[in-house]
Amino acid sequence: MPTGLRRRPNFKDIQVEVEGKSNKLKTPNRDAKKKLSEKLDEKLEKRTANLQLRRDFKKAELRNNLRMEYDRLAGESLLIPQIKARHGERVATNTAKTLGRRLDELQKMYKESVTPSKHPING
Repeated sequence: MPTGLRRRPNFKDIQVEVEGKSNKLKTPNRDAKKKLSEKLDEKLEKRTANLQLRRDFKKAELRNNLRMEYDRLAGESLLIPQIKARHGERVATNTAKTLGRRLDELQKMYKESVTPSKHPING
């Protein structure tokens, strides 16, 4: 074998029989495997926490956007008398109905974002 190149150790080569128990084998790297497993579990937990934090930020952003749109439309609904004076009764009525429907939708969406309903599949 050329110098500097080493053959990777094979676990079959590393395994050693435990004294008095020929059917059980012990690997010297058991502690290293355990540490690696713990590190991987820790990384997975951190990654999961990071994803949950991002999801929570996005939900908060969505709720904030819904609240802002609701406030904007509620402010526009105060302008209905001016629309009625400027454009007539029919336009004002249609505008009021449209605003009312959208405000109701926004309320439902906001409530759903705060306390999501249970999906039949998820229970």
